Amino acid sequence: MGKVDLKKFEVYSQERIAPLNYIVIRNDGNGFHTHTKEAGYEKPFDSKMKDYMVQVTKQLMEKTGAFMGYTESDEISIVLDKDSEYFSRRRGKLESITASACASQYSLLTGAFVCFDGKVMPLPNEDVVIDYMQDRQMDAFKNCIGTYLYWMHRKKGIGATKASKIMLNIAGEDRADILEKEYGITIDKIPLWQRRGTLLYREVYEKEGFNPKKGKAVYTTRKRIMINEELPIFVKQDKMYWASIFNPVMFEVDSDLKNKSKEMRG
Repeated sequence: MGKVDLKKFEVYSQERIAPLNYIVIRNDGNGFHTHTKEAGYEKPFDSKMKDYMVQVTKQLMEKTGAFMGYTESDEISIVLDKDSEYFSRRRGKLESITASACASQYSLLTGAFVCFDGKVMPLPNEDVVIDYMQDRQMDAFKNCIGTYLYWMHRKKGIGATKASKIMLNIAGEDRADILEKEYGITIDKIPLWQRRGTLLYREVYEKEGFNPKKGKAVYTTRKRIMINEELPIFVKQDKMYWASIFNPVMFEVDSDLKNKSKEMRG
């Protein structure tokens, strides 16, 4: 029997994200319930962990060229443009490289051994990307209320198993009311980053330089990653807000339009 060509068994290695689609990659922390306990993070939320996740998201955007990133709880989402050729749009590479990058960066920051798992979604247009962002922000809100209520039960002296069973019997729409009536915690007093997550995006700015031949200042445009921890509720109809995310170069040119958007979002 001749030597087997093992390459032909790599049937999924060449799967590629179809062109003309945005590439959304979501990485979720694996086993973070145990990690947060071992790390001694504050409950229900710890700003240190949030800061670590934001730093990991920023590093991931720099590595991949993503134009938008979002993080809440133990998950990170990034969005690559339709024309991105990062790892030739190979699905396996996109999932494995970003998951390992998240894990290694988080481990470097914290000294803890953690894992992330990645999944890739091809989304056809801006509207669907916004739908995705709205979905993740809604998940952040539900997670926030549920986490607060669970830990208020725990701090009241209720054991983990019993507290989990209590939560199973409380409908999602009733949790905020119980949180306020039983524990005096109103939603608007909870920090925005806990309720709505954190968005990272690229902003165009003007950088001053000096031309020694002409002996005068020159200006060029650059992009930098911005971090917003005080997000509005994502609304698809806010065209100016999303234009500033999807088309920052175009948006920077029209400064009057950008100022109006800031007023609208304020």
